[in-house]
Amino acid sequence: MKILRSIQLAASLLSVMAIPAVAGDLTDGLRDGSIWEKDRPTICSSDFVGLRYRPVDNHSICLMPRLSITSCEVCPRKVKKIDLKDSKLGMGNLKFGETIVYWDDENKTKRIDAWIYTRSDDGDREKGEFNTIIKDSFRQLTAITKGLPELRADVSEADIDHVGVDGMRQWYWEWDGGVILMEASSSDTADDGSPFKAEFIRLKIGRDRDAIATGGADNISKKKDIKKNVKDDPRSRDRWIAGIPMIDQGTKGYCVPATTARVFAYYGMDAVDMHTMAQMFDSHGREGTSLCKMVQGLSEISEKFKYELRCPIAITGARSARNDWYKEVRSHIDDGIPLLWCVELGIADEAGIPKGYEGSHMRLIIGYNKRTRSIIFTDSWGEGHEFKYLKLDDAYKITSDMRVIVPKK
Repeated sequence: MKILRSIQLAASLLSVMAIPAVAGDLTDGLRDGSIWEKDRPTICSSDFVGLRYRPVDNHSICLMPRLSITSCEVCPRKVKKIDLKDSKLGMGNLKFGETIVYWDDENKTKRIDAWIYTRSDDGDREKGEFNTIIKDSFRQLTAITKGLPELRADVSEADIDHVGVDGMRQWYWEWDGGVILMEASSSDTADDGSPFKAEFIRLKIGRDRDAIATGGADNISKKKDIKKNVKDDPRSRDRWIAGIPMIDQGTKGYCVPATTARVFAYYGMDAVDMHTMAQMFDSHGREGTSLCKMVQGLSEISEKFKYELRCPIAITGARSARNDWYKEVRSHIDDGIPLLWCVELGIADEAGIPKGYEGSHMRLIIGYNKRTRSIIFTDSWGEGHEFKYLKLDDAYKITSDMRVIVPKK
């Protein structure tokens, strides 16, 4: 009996030892770097087991650790909306909100972008509250990385003028197992006129510096290079621009920041992400973005980013202008330039848009088909919305504005 009990006890201890760390706590895997050796199926079934997520594209998913299923007023699809309950994802006591995980071409985990705070999801914070979140996050990251071999830290405010926003501070930790960059951004003026507005606190976590490196203004593509992205299908007669990354706006009314960020990422400037663009345009998570503020923001940074913002053709609504509009679309696609396409949903019947839904939205026109007289477009709604069609008559009918971002070189 004693032998049997001893065997049972040993088996019990072995089973306990075999249990991995609590799902959602990435501390151990990041400390020793083992997380970067895991492929997509492995990490989703171990570290992320039980966590909701949505695919963004073939190489990334967006984890939603604090979400409940609901519908969203600013998006004509059923999505999951942030509730502010405790997150199940993070590093120890440092909890993550929306988190994007990226894999490389060999399907190995290479980078994790995690938001500790965003204005759109977590509401406004006064300056003191915002600084407290920053200090607490810094202390917890320092405690987690303390004593790691070859730990290097550069704790200072950084000059990121090339990104186009002010009020950004950065802290950096690097060791043999990986790197962490913490970025905290704020604006000078809040909606109520007070001299401070908290924007976001983000972690960029990677297996090395290259994994978290992002392209700035010096990386913008040349006109002659982007023409190489234009593809033709001889069977369907589709002509489209390949290589435009997906950025999912999620539950927020961030179609404008997400869509413009997709264009910049396509041109090689992925340092300008959705939240940075939202700060630049003073976007609101529920009310969306003013077109005037978008135009103003893009115009202000055009010299710095080495591009031109153009309005290729006026939208008159006249049927006679439809063909001129279509010619402009085709001309820009032929040059490898996607078009920022402002539309009014609900005017024309579209697959995936609920009957009776009405609302303003921004998309990207990325192609056309002359044989079917249709345009090819993409929405910032993640997987399944990368490549869609609309007949010319309907496309022109729902158009309210159109802009293009064109490299100067």
